[in-house]
Amino acid sequence: MTNSNDASIISEIIALELKMFQAVNNLGGKADCQNQPEAFCTMRQIVYEVLSPQVLAAWLSDLRDAERAGRNVMTEKYALMCGSIEMPEISQAIKSIISCELAWLQTAVKKHPDYFGGNDADFCRYLLCELLMYSETTLNAYAQCIDDAQSTGRNLVLERIENIKKLLCSNAIHAPSVH
Repeated sequence: MTNSNDASIISEIIALELKMFQAVNNLGGKADCQNQPEAFCTMRQIVYEVLSPQVLAAWLSDLRDAERAGRNVMTEKYALMCGSIEMPEISQAIKSIISCELAWLQTAVKKHPDYFGGNDADFCRYLLCELLMYSETTLNAYAQCIDDAQSTGRNLVLERIENIKKLLCSNAIHAPSVH
């Protein structure tokens, strides 16, 4: 559960990411997902709600630094995902994070097969490209968050699923009825 300070940081992170995401230039023009900013914001919210305040603060700092430097981390991330730029060497910290998140995903798929349509390779590639955008400080904070979650028996992928379910339920309750 996020506190109000975390919620404020998450909101600022998402605002900066959305700005960068909207500025990504795709080969064939804007991607369909770029025309759905609400969906982008919702999915990012779900990702960040389970992370520690240290990860959130560090990532916000990275995004501010990138913006000041004129970098668009979303363009870089998607260029890596598409193979448009060379993949850098992968650190052991990133490999460990991906291994843990993949194990959590596999547990989540068994519990909620209806929520998953992709495959492990897609999940790992997306996560890898996302983690490559993090500074060493953010990466270390993320690794610590993963270690802390593991030591307390948490599964962050399952927690994200629960957040999606809560969101879907709250939208169903507040959605106007159609006759």
